[in-house]
Amino acid sequence: MFRGRNFLKIDEKGRVSVPARFRETLNVLHDGRLVLSQGFFTEFPHLLLVPLDVWEGFEADFGGEDLFDTGLERFQARLRTMGGCEELRIDVHGRVLIPALYRQYAGYGGEVACVGMGRYLSLWKPEHLEAAMTTAEENLDAIRGQLAARRDGRSTDP
Repeated sequence: MFRGRNFLKIDEKGRVSVPARFRETLNVLHDGRLVLSQGFFTEFPHLLLVPLDVWEGFEADFGGEDLFDTGLERFQARLRTMGGCEELRIDVHGRVLIPALYRQYAGYGGEVACVGMGRYLSLWKPEHLEAAMTTAEENLDAIRGQLAARRDGRSTDP
């Protein structure tokens, strides 16, 4: 499980050092193989860094998609997720290269925040993370309700 947050420098080539406490788990349990994807909240642009085997489980949830499936929403979901991701590998120096297209989407400058999200990591422009955290704090009552419902075995998810 990945927990906590670190603030990291991003170099001029777009490389970020994976925090040592995450790197060991990623290298040992996941062979250093990752998938980079855009996050799913446009109001808080960020990137997801997901171990490849975890991502493959997510892809399997889509099932055996029919090449000739004309469902627009299913097509858009595949386009946004599978078509909008990159496979990465942690290099010998413990870094990953964030391609320019993704750096531009997330608005990265010289620093990124790396946040443990359980089974994956998220990468944020520090200002975007601060805004997301502020919104989460403002919604603390709803978050408490969701946590209590999960604890009690009642999901509030649709």
